[in-house]
Amino acid sequence: MAENVVPLSDAQKWVANWRSSENKILGNTIKAYEAPGVDFAETLAESGAVNTRLYLAIDGKGTLKTLIVGVDKNGKDMIDATKEWFIYDATSTIPPKEGDVNSPLMTLE
Repeated sequence: MAENVVPLSDAQKWVANWRSSENKILGNTIKAYEAPGVDFAETLAESGAVNTRLYLAIDGKGTLKTLIVGVDKNGKDMIDATKEWFIYDATSTIPPKEGDVNSPLMTLE
């Protein structure tokens, strides 16, 4: 099975959590996200995928998530586990992960 796959029901709950939070839980703490290349590669390898779309979400534990789905040539999300069109959890926030401390984007205040 593909890595970092999130079931649709969990993804829907997480995105709803994000949207209902009004982003108040984050303040200015999250500076960036690091997404595993394998998640983008697997998404684009899905039959019919031409792009990816990212959704912001919060899981049941209050952890910020970034979800990746494939997008077809008509701009439609490709979400159907029976066709192996998965939702990927591509989350690694900075902080707590350190990231590139010398990046001109990371050092912005």
